[in-house]
Amino acid sequence: MTHQFRLIYILSVAVWFGFGLTANTAEQESADSVTTESRVATESRVATESRQWVLSNDLARFDKEFPNPLPDSQGHTVWFFLRTTGYEGPMPTRQWLRDGKYVPLGASHPQLFNVAISGWIYQAAPFLSPMIGRVLEPMTPEF
Repeated sequence: MTHQFRLIYILSVAVWFGFGLTANTAEQESADSVTTESRVATESRVATESRQWVLSNDLARFDKEFPNPLPDSQGHTVWFFLRTTGYEGPMPTRQWLRDGKYVPLGASHPQLFNVAISGWIYQAAPFLSPMIGRVLEPMTPEF
């Protein structure tokens, strides 16, 4: 082969590979663009989704007694049954402080106040509120 033929052969191979690389690069950029657009659309959809928690629905998933804290239907802990520990003054005139000092309600009972209410309460013997519970069967008020 002559030097001129070798040079043309090398240039044509280089040009051919160059176009191949350019085409692959353009295809890759197009794929990256679609991936980026898809990711942005997914993030946007996730950001605009809203979630609503309904305590009665989450309580209804348990037969009688329910945990504290209570998970939602996805298994995420979202309900914490707490009581405040900050207060001033004697019981008749007590003012409860919203100072961020809270502790979980510590006692669970299947029949709060000796009726069909299952729940969590500050103290179970004797029953002292605050409390949160779920009525387990229909009740008629007694006046």
